[in-house]
Amino acid sequence: MYRYNSRLTNLLACCSMPDHFDRGYSPLNTEGYKFPSIEKEILSDSYSGEREELFIRIIEKCLFENVEIVFCFSPKLTESNYHENLSYKRIVEIASNKNLRLIDFYHDEKFMNDSTLFYNSNHLNDRGAKKYTMEIVAKLR
Repeated sequence: MYRYNSRLTNLLACCSMPDHFDRGYSPLNTEGYKFPSIEKEILSDSYSGEREELFIRIIEKCLFENVEIVFCFSPKLTESNYHENLSYKRIVEIASNKNLRLIDFYHDEKFMNDSTLFYNSNHLNDRGAKKYTMEIVAKLR
């Protein structure tokens, strides 16, 4: 889930040099880095009925093709109003209506209480991504 880390140049390079592409997870560097502290964040709602319709069509296509769907909210080192956000509420409602699993780590204490798991308030570092992966694997099992 943390594969791309804003690495457009790496993605373009894979097209021209596929043998040199790393084909997997590539962590953000935190050597000599000062870890972040919790940021306050007020989320504006970006809900769009058009996007919701597309979202539902994609879900229905996946379900028709017997693709198992699990929604995951990754950890962020923020205090925010995301639970009040209409987009979040609609995703939760759609997941419930379609009997889909939803795993929410957005403000999970295991992550919120340890800033050394984060590269910045929005991205996990290598240690955090590995911990998150283990948590997701455990929940999926």
